[in-house]
Amino acid sequence: MPRRRVSKEIFGRARNCVETLDPHLGRATDLLLDLLALPGVSGQEQEVSDYVSRRLLQSGAAANALKTDQAHRRTRIDGEAGNLVFRMGGKVRSVRRMLVAHMDTVPICRGSQPEIRKNKIVSRDPDTGLGADDRAGVAVLLSTALELLENKIPCPPLTFLWTVQEEIGLQGARHAALGMLGKPQLAFNFDGGSPEKLTIGATGGYRMQI
Repeated sequence: MPRRRVSKEIFGRARNCVETLDPHLGRATDLLLDLLALPGVSGQEQEVSDYVSRRLLQSGAAANALKTDQAHRRTRIDGEAGNLVFRMGGKVRSVRRMLVAHMDTVPICRGSQPEIRKNKIVSRDPDTGLGADDRAGVAVLLSTALELLENKIPCPPLTFLWTVQEEIGLQGARHAALGMLGKPQLAFNFDGGSPEKLTIGATGGYRMQI
């Protein structure tokens, strides 16, 4: 596709706005704590989806900019909710970018009790996982969207995608309704890993550090 030129004036306004922005880091931490405490193993992500949607609407997101698909009706297991999509029109001329994170956690994180201890977020129950995979990513996307909405920051067109059933083989992403995404040209997945790595399926993972 042909390169799109961004005027110096528009770019300058966006840069100046970002440079003077004071992110609400306290709220970002609160968002993460709230999300970590929500149940949501693969197939049971409804509470997480509802939380994200509610916070977006409270910060001024248009109701028609929030959509969910029917991915959970096509996945290997029955699910409560499909993928959640929030699209923003941009004030900076550029290609659409997509930010992605998954809402589900693994079973050991059921009943997570997050708390801040010595400047770290830990699980109060040592037998329960924290669920930062990938509620940390969910919080990053949500915090970003709230900052953009509330501060009216000039940005390129953006698509926020929160997927379901990632932990059991990328089921939500596999069955996403692509027409809802707005044809993004760039995508950033907040779940760790190298940008050169492409995962198209997963049955499990083993990692060891010695």
